[in-house]
Amino acid sequence: MTIISKILDLTRKLSPEAMEQLAKKIQNIHGLSKSKSQSEFSNFLLSGPVMEDSHWKAFQDHREQLNQWRLKSFT
Repeated sequence: MTIISKILDLTRKLSPEAMEQLAKKIQNIHGLSKSKSQSEFSNFLLSGPVMEDSHWKAFQDHREQLNQWRLKSFT
């Protein structure tokens, strides 16, 4: 018998109120660990480098020029 099966057998013996408390505690534990990792990842993404508008415009212009050159050289 696996540990999960044992836990499920024990929870079946709980009263509805105790079952609800257990469910809330499990959700809180899961929610805290999930939100912590999500917030860490969000902070990681938000702390990364940011492209200024002028750099973005230059990138778009260069990409457009490269695409035009690429298409002309093969036609």
